[in-house]
Amino acid sequence: MKSVRLLPLLAWCAVSGVSAAEPEADDGGRASARSIQAQLKQAEEYVVLGEPDAALAKYEQLLAKHGKTTQRFTIRLALGRFYYQQKQFEKAMEHFTRAAGDATGRADHNPDLAARVDALYHVGMCFVELGQHERCFPSFRQVLELAPGSQLANQAYFQIAEAHYANQNFTQAIANYTLVGTSLDGDQIDSHRCELGKPLFIRIQDQDFLIMEGKRIVATVTTSDGDREDVVMRPLRPGSDTYVGSISTALGIGKPGDGDLSATGATKLAIAYQDAQTAAGTLDVPRTADLVFVGDARVAVTDGAFRDAISQVILDQGAGNLNLRVVDLDRDTGDAVDKVEVELLVEQPVAKDELAKDEDKEPKYQERGRLTV
Repeated sequence: MKSVRLLPLLAWCAVSGVSAAEPEADDGGRASARSIQAQLKQAEEYVVLGEPDAALAKYEQLLAKHGKTTQRFTIRLALGRFYYQQKQFEKAMEHFTRAAGDATGRADHNPDLAARVDALYHVGMCFVELGQHERCFPSFRQVLELAPGSQLANQAYFQIAEAHYANQNFTQAIANYTLVGTSLDGDQIDSHRCELGKPLFIRIQDQDFLIMEGKRIVATVTTSDGDREDVVMRPLRPGSDTYVGSISTALGIGKPGDGDLSATGATKLAIAYQDAQTAAGTLDVPRTADLVFVGDARVAVTDGAFRDAISQVILDQGAGNLNLRVVDLDRDTGDAVDKVEVELLVEQPVAKDELAKDEDKEPKYQERGRLTV
């Protein structure tokens, strides 16, 4: 049986199967936490708009204000991601480490288990990016211990295998390569979906490999925009009929042969592998798999420069302008200007029942109107 199977790996995914602890209420409680999340999102928007200095200033401002509360873990995790994206891996490692926990004592661990696992995984990735493969193992193994069966655990197995391979410890590399994919269910594997900007993992299973040991196996990834990249595959173990490989993806115009797969929201992908001989005896049969990109959109109401997200709009005698910004990689179809539709929903709070005993009951709203822009 010959098949090409895909595993999309999401670098910033939430850890499935890990319950996140509710951060303790400090420095204003939940209202403060919501405010911090809104400001962190604003910093992320600065990065998207190509203004890293403004983003860094926002992160540092938040850390200076909330550095002694439990919200510091959330802020440091965001700072680690920022420096990681900027390829400043030593600074990123410092913040990821402190996002996992400030000290060795359990009381100083990040109370949000999912965030702690995320931070630990990226500590390991910083060592990988710095070429210090032998130092990445403790962090990745903590991921396996704290979040077994999660997507990050699946990625940790792959990175541990890659580190052993880089250190020429092939026995351990084979053992961990074998575990790659065991943390993903069948629906995830067969979905043929990948988030643009995250690594794409490829698995090929072919019984021909049993008699092709030592031969270079390559899968070719092509896009409808003209990008074409070769992915060199590696066996899970000597004599295995399964080979694995990965390639990074990014938003942009593809440049064939540069080692990165660039695409837009409208790009179609195809992965091809040449089957040397089928079970029926047919030679050189192409095996292909199609892939689609998915991603999360972000919508914000902004100031007049479409730069800063705002939470309130002041109207002059009931009239004024509302500035909207949409960031959605799925809808970025090329260099030309893209158009999207946004539906505005206007609601007003319903007056609370004065006789209601539950003062903490969530407020209700009634619709006043809708508008498509």
